[in-house]
Amino acid sequence: MPSAQIFAFIDWKTTTELIAATVALATLIKGTLEYIKQGAQKRTELFLQMREKYQKFRYICTLLDDLLDDRLSANASNTLRLLPWIEKRDFVGFFEELALMAESGLIRTSVVHYMFGYYAVECSKSDEIWNDTDGLKRDSRYWALFHSFANRMQIEEKKFVRQKFSPKKYRM
Repeated sequence: MPSAQIFAFIDWKTTTELIAATVALATLIKGTLEYIKQGAQKRTELFLQMREKYQKFRYICTLLDDLLDDRLSANASNTLRLLPWIEKRDFVGFFEELALMAESGLIRTSVVHYMFGYYAVECSKSDEIWNDTDGLKRDSRYWALFHSFANRMQIEEKKFVRQKFSPKKYRM
């Protein structure tokens, strides 16, 4: 069959539309994948910023750990009670920021729990952090988000202990 006859059978308009649709679909897929990748990158940057911010509270975390050690608990208890109100407020406020990020989907709850949840729970239990004499009142409605977050972290802890560890659950 001569080439002239082959070209006569081709519907050029349909072929052009098909090629255009294929290019458009490929562009859409590539754009969506880039958007997902960019979202993961931004969530990772946000997580790293929070982890850096967390470093300023390592001293308080160490004191909370020391409360569990009989040899160190008396000193840790006194030191925590004497911490300035603003340091305690900032520490609890840090967890509220994490709660907002987890609720909005910026950081996965499993990641927040794995990296920060333990100390949120310990903070919620600590009478030394929540003593009414320095103004940080446990039952204040302004700390409701924190308490909700700490309760959520306790629930996550129970799930975490029961299930097999899966790194895929901790993707950004």
